[in-house]
Amino acid sequence: MRCVRMLGICCGLLAASLAQAQVRDDYATVVAQTDTPKWIVTYQDGGQETYQPEWRATLTVRREQTGQVARPLQGDFVDTRACRWSIQGRIERSLRLCTRAGCTATVGPSAALPHPGVAIALDPLHREPPPLTERILRLTPDSCNETDARFRTEVETMRTQLLERFQQQVATGQQELAAQLAQLPGVQAVAEAP
Repeated sequence: MRCVRMLGICCGLLAASLAQAQVRDDYATVVAQTDTPKWIVTYQDGGQETYQPEWRATLTVRREQTGQVARPLQGDFVDTRACRWSIQGRIERSLRLCTRAGCTATVGPSAALPHPGVAIALDPLHREPPPLTERILRLTPDSCNETDARFRTEVETMRTQLLERFQQQVATGQQELAAQLAQLPGVQAVAEAP
C-alpha cells in the first residue's frame, strides 16, 4: 500500500514538473512563536487592571514559478521556467486589557500609552532568477524543483534569525512595557502576574 502511495506521489510530482501552468507556493503567515505574559497594574486608589501583551513572530514565505518547459514537438525549444521567492520575518506586539470576561479588548494608542503595539521587520530574503539569456547559454532550467534546496535553506535561516530576535525582543520588550505601564496616571506599582 505504501509503495502505491509513493508511486502516486512521484507521478504527481512528475506531472507537475511537466505542466505548463504557473506554480505558487505561499505560506502566507506561519506563526513561529508567541509569548503572552500578564502584567498587573495597581493604582493609588487600590484598583487594579491586568494587561496582557502578546508578542508574535511570523514568517511569511512566497515562492512562485513562471514560464514553461520546452516543447520541441510544438516548435518551442526554450525552457522559460523561472523561480523567485520572498521570505520575510516579522515580530509584532499587541496589548490587551483583561477583565473577568477575558483578555479581549485591544488597547489602542492614547496619550497615556502612545505605543501599545510594536512591529519589527527583519531584512527580507529575496531571490530573482538569472536572466533568460544566461539560462539558455548554460542549458539549465531555473525551476522551483532545481532551486528547492537553496529555498529550504533560506527559509530555515530566516526562521532561525526570527526566533533569536524574538527572544531578545520579548526580553527587552517586557522591560519597556513595564516602564510604559508605570507612566499611566495614578499608577502605584506594576508587576508581572505569577
